[in-house]
Amino acid sequence: MPNVECRVSNDCKTRNSLFDTRHSTLDIRMDIAIVGTGKTGKAVEKMAVEGGHAIVARFNSATPVLDHEDDSTFDACDVVIDFSKPELALAHIAYYCNLNLKVVMGTTGWYD
Repeated sequence: MPNVECRVSNDCKTRNSLFDTRHSTLDIRMDIAIVGTGKTGKAVEKMAVEGGHAIVARFNSATPVLDHEDDSTFDACDVVIDFSKPELALAHIAYYCNLNLKVVMGTTGWYD
């Protein structure tokens, strides 16, 4: 992952210590939950891992996110990336909103 110039003060702090104030670079590492492990979900996961990010949870039809009873799984999660089925998208969005999660909804066709 390339370094990005960062101009922040030495007192800059974030939840995950994303800013390294000892250097003039910004290193971003995200903990990601993937929902939908089909073709696109696998491609997103591969790119994320290659970019230095961690996959902290995976959900698919065998392990549905809506059936998951331990919401603390998402405590270490910076973002959920969802490429699930269109018929699940609205229920997933409601679930994520109830947990106040940051989400990238990549599922298509659910608004038709």
